[in-house]
Amino acid sequence: MATALPPLAQLFAQWRLDALGLTFAIPTVVLVLVAAVYAPPYLAQARYKAESPRRFWLAYALFGVGMLAAVAAWDLLLFVASWEVMTLASYVLVAHETSEAGAVRAAFKYFVMTHAASACLLLAVMLLWAEGGSLGFDGLRATLSTLAATRPLLLHVVLGLLFIAFATKAGLYPLGDWLPDAHPAAPAPVSAVLSGIMVKIGLYGFVRFFVWGLAVAAPAAAAAWGYPLAAAGVVSAVLGGFAACAAGDTKVLLAYSSIAQSGLIALGIGAGLVLAPHHPVLAQLALLGALFHTVSDAAVKALLFLVAGSLQYRTGSRRLDAMGGLFHAMPVTAWTALLACLAIAGFPPLTAFTGKWLMLQGTVLSGSALLVAAGIALLVASVLSILYALKFFSSAFLAGPVRAGALEVPGAMLGAQLTLAGIILALSVTPGLWLGLLAGALPGPTFGAATVPTGWGVFAVGPATGAYVPLLLVVAGMWVCGLAMLAVGRRRKAPRAVRTWMGGSALGASLAPVSAGGFYVPMRESMGGAYAGLRFQAVRMPGWVVPSVNVDRWVFGPAVRAGRGIGEALQRAHTGTAHRYIIWQLLGALALIALLFVERA
Repeated sequence: MATALPPLAQLFAQWRLDALGLTFAIPTVVLVLVAAVYAPPYLAQARYKAESPRRFWLAYALFGVGMLAAVAAWDLLLFVASWEVMTLASYVLVAHETSEAGAVRAAFKYFVMTHAASACLLLAVMLLWAEGGSLGFDGLRATLSTLAATRPLLLHVVLGLLFIAFATKAGLYPLGDWLPDAHPAAPAPVSAVLSGIMVKIGLYGFVRFFVWGLAVAAPAAAAAWGYPLAAAGVVSAVLGGFAACAAGDTKVLLAYSSIAQSGLIALGIGAGLVLAPHHPVLAQLALLGALFHTVSDAAVKALLFLVAGSLQYRTGSRRLDAMGGLFHAMPVTAWTALLACLAIAGFPPLTAFTGKWLMLQGTVLSGSALLVAAGIALLVASVLSILYALKFFSSAFLAGPVRAGALEVPGAMLGAQLTLAGIILALSVTPGLWLGLLAGALPGPTFGAATVPTGWGVFAVGPATGAYVPLLLVVAGMWVCGLAMLAVGRRRKAPRAVRTWMGGSALGASLAPVSAGGFYVPMRESMGGAYAGLRFQAVRMPGWVVPSVNVDRWVFGPAVRAGRGIGEALQRAHTGTAHRYIIWQLLGALALIALLFVERA
């Protein structure tokens, strides 16, 4: 006879971190903590002085808990609840600068779009529960299999609702239009977590429901949905890349870059779904590339947003035209920015190259014309990532007159940037280790067996289609640099003072170095508007709205007043002579003696 679990044990049974959940949970914890270290000096700026730090940290804590709970939930209803906590907390963080009308408008747009997606998610979960009779993820595959066999139309309705919900959160075109508005409005550490983790939670939804669930329960249906997912990824990667090249605001550029990188990951997931029934090895390559790119882009994009925050902290502007010449004034920030830009551009041996290389093999070797075309689009998106990474770094740190003085940011901000830079380097030189662990997150029979490399294998990627050892590239690069230094010699001549030059010719007095606005002018004129955004008008809110959601008014204020009242009452009770205290002690002792006699009677 089965014994019912106690209520507390039943609650804990609804949370589970399998290999797939850990793939997203570990980056979540790391980035939330790193951004929390960065935030205090950043929020000390004058523009945030009027905002409540308690409101920020409460919302930030709920945001982190919501994201972690979403990947640990083993119950569909808890998954939706965690999703909503994550969404509402992030809305409060996006609108943190309440005195800025643009921030409030961006937060409202974010609220509307993400809650429309949440409604789709809730409806899909209700349909799954109504048909399967269970809310546990343990029964998800059985429910999907039953629907595929008995009610295929309803299955595709459910999958369509899930697709809308996850694509909106992941920032896929055109449902990710909230990103270019929300990122400039949010504080930099919030943007780092939004793009580094929360966007990836949308991709987690695709992997959990479409790869872990549907590809095992109904491979044909999964392959059918792989095509629209890969197509959405291609469009997002290419259009997001063009829009990033045309942007002149650091955070808007990185927001469009987030859309482009989410598109590349969605392309890999979609290709894996299409290939799984007939080419499981290639499917595994595509999915491993997508998962590795998910983890690595979390660190890279978070670092870039922290760099953007450091630039704004020192220059007071997000505009690239207002920057330039900061390399020597902010050397640590500049070197971390260079590492992140090279990584997101896909230069070997850094992180993005590994993920893109695996996804490229999975698509171009498939023999499918559509997937080969998707692989070519991946190459185009990779070229665009090189262009906007070059624009970001050169406009902020190289172009323009050299800034005098030391403008480096405080130590906490530098420490956060250096931590992420170290994570990027660790991921870059040991891809074999991480890919072996990520393979364990995929359903074994469907996508091949997972093996964790040992020894020197942790430094290499060795699929059947070719080997790649990034550590050898690092050693070779160091060897070439050493030879170059020997060739030049240790003695350096005194620097010469010469006129500024460009293209081999001295610049005249009327000419100036190329600014951010001068990058890719033909591309900006022809393709800058390719990513058409939704325009939300300013909404005049009733006067009761802001006070009703004011955490200070409804939570902290009453708690402080209650605590002060209790303290004053205790203070009054403990004021008097020693004789009074003795009387109170005697009365308490008599009361206890009387209580004991009553109990025995």
